Amino acid sequence: MKLALKRSGKYNVYDPLALDLDGDGIETVAAKGFAGALFDHRSQGIRTATGWIAAYDGFPVRKLNSNGGIISTTDTIFQSLHTWLDH
Repeated sequence: MKLALKRSGKYNVYDPLALDLDGDGIETVAAKGFAGALFDHRSQGIRTATGWIAAYDGFPVRKLNSNGGIISTTDTIFQSLHTWLDH
């Protein structure tokens, strides 16, 4: 999820696109402190506990660096995705 603060002081929230990679529905895991998944939600270098997509499910990412993992919002493509409405 990406939060973007506008000049008005209001946040826009962008939800990730989850993919069912094994055909049994999208499964998630709860945040479990430091024993669970850690993610830098605000791209500030601070990873915090978060809910996550379970094994064998996933979401699209774009790697811009070679640090070996997806650890911050700069590694995701969520902010580049758009919704197409067919009216």
